[in-house]
Amino acid sequence: MKNLFVITVILLIALSVSLSAQDKKKEVKTIPAAKIIPAPNQPSKAELEREPKLKDGMMVPDFEVPSMEDPSVKYSKEGMIGKVYMIDFWATWCGPCVGEMKTLHEAYNKFKNKGLEIISFSCDAKPEDVAPFRKDRWPMPWKHVFFGRGKECLYPKIKEDFDLRFIPSPFLIDKTGKIVAMGDELRGEKLIKTLEKFFD
Repeated sequence: MKNLFVITVILLIALSVSLSAQDKKKEVKTIPAAKIIPAPNQPSKAELEREPKLKDGMMVPDFEVPSMEDPSVKYSKEGMIGKVYMIDFWATWCGPCVGEMKTLHEAYNKFKNKGLEIISFSCDAKPEDVAPFRKDRWPMPWKHVFFGRGKECLYPKIKEDFDLRFIPSPFLIDKTGKIVAMGDELRGEKLIKTLEKFFD
């Protein structure tokens, strides 16, 4: 009888431990999604989906940056007054950016003699990433600036002023320095149609 009592106690203890372990597993599975920490430098979904701070009709933010080819040459908002130009934030590692290259080259070739200029801001990890891309893939025969990637961005104020949350991020600026088109208006088949409004 005593042995039966001991066996019963052991079984009850084992059952209690098992149930406790199962409860802990359930607790792990029900951690609220809000506890999950997003990856460093990665904007939240809400941040990506919110309305952009810059809109058509606003003046382009101030900028002054050196040419990637010749640092003694500066590109600035003041220096581009009187010209119609695009600012295009891009990177060699960005698939959608590379996907825009064919249309971007077609647009540049069509409108360069009418005055179109392009300043490409490279969001790569290092300047050396850009030269092989231009040599082996797309020549990009226009102005270039090295901007830097993530925390290594060389111009955080420009990044903030342009509300840069993703790339590609293109902006079209008119002769007065006003933004006249941006984003999807300057991508794919829409690019040439948009430019035609200002050159044809």
